Amino acid sequence: NIASADALETPVLALKEPSTGWTAEDVVLILESPLSNGPAEVVTYYVIDGQEYVWDGKSEIIVSGNCTVSAYCVDELGNRKDAESIEIGNIDKSAPAAPVLIPSTTDWTKGPVTITLNAAVQDDGSPLTTEYSCDGGKSWNVWDGVSPVTVRENCVVQVYSEDAVGNRTGTVSLTVGNIDKSAPEQPKVSASTTEK
Repeated sequence: NIASADALETPVLALKEPSTGWTAEDVVLILESPLSNGPAEVVTYYVIDGQEYVWDGKSEIIVSGNCTVSAYCVDELGNRKDAESIEIGNIDKSAPAAPVLIPSTTDWTKGPVTITLNAAVQDDGSPLTTEYSCDGGKSWNVWDGVSPVTVRENCVVQVYSEDAVGNRTGTVSLTVGNIDKSAPEQPKVSASTTEK
């Protein structure tokens, strides 16, 4: 057997559990690579976002963040074969930014007050669901992502955002206490008599 570039097997890099769905877990890759090329010993390397590691020949590769993973093997004579790289882009371990509530007015009004919700888009593209409550958290409504929330009575508006894997913001609250629909009390008039 003679070591040659043609005889050297190409390493194969694959996801252990193929999935394109969002996950909050580490992603596991499996690497298959030759240990020898004829009489020549082969060393295999894997590269995560430019950082190179020597593969031990048996371990799975654990990836904890979105990145590009590649691999290649080289024999003692310098013959090299590259595996197809894998792009990992579905890991989401961080909570989204908390939504911001902006009332249409804080001045006294007969109402209603409209609340604009600003829910940040995830940096990694993970979809968000934002829910709001106007009754102290007894019932929650899914925000459509566009329309302001209309408040017709004084209340505490609560809102939170959650991403596709369950990472959730804290609940943000805004007290609406400037709606006044009641007429002012009529002034009391009493007759005053003065004797002459």
